[in-house]
Amino acid sequence: MPTKDELKQVFVTGAVPTQQNFHDLIDVAGVTGPKGDTGPAGLKGDAGPAGPKGDKGADGVSVVSAASDGTNLVLTLSDNNTISVPWPSQ
Repeated sequence: MPTKDELKQVFVTGAVPTQQNFHDLIDVAGVTGPKGDTGPAGLKGDAGPAGPKGDKGADGVSVVSAASDGTNLVLTLSDNNTISVPWPSQ
């Protein structure tokens, strides 16, 4: 049976490997062993206590309505401000 280095040369040199080359490669690699045992539990530290709840954030602003005046798209916001955007895009 060829050595691992001899098989490596077959695959690296660009030669077309034969079916026997693949079988030999598997034989050199050996068979897959059984699955190992699970490691001991507790290697990861325990979770710490929950922190205090944070303060409430500021209210957000949303779009309440959208309309067009023929030249602009006018967005009315929940804080009563408006945004005018040229429409159609210019």
